[in-house]
Amino acid sequence: MLLHLRLKACSLWGIIPELASRAHIVNIHKVVEEAIQVAKVSINELSAIAVTNGPGLAGFLLVGVNFAKGLSNSLNIPLIGVNHLEGHISACFVENEKFNF
Repeated sequence: MLLHLRLKACSLWGIIPELASRAHIVNIHKVVEEAIQVAKVSINELSAIAVTNGPGLAGFLLVGVNFAKGLSNSLNIPLIGVNHLEGHISACFVENEKFNF
């Protein structure tokens, strides 16, 4: 499915938001499972759920926020909204807390 979407996007010179949002719905569970495995923690060890809540395209945000809400409610842990752009900037500091500007 993902390859199919990539080929379709390439033939139309870009991403088709509606199709990409549908792919997010299909794949979000697998992506979260993989992230938990890579982090080498169990889902019950999570103390909070962080999710991008904007800015961004509505379809993508709806998928992520609603999945995160469901997960935080089912685990009874806090849900933390993260600005999409601040998330990109903060990712620079994950492996190296000190940056020379």
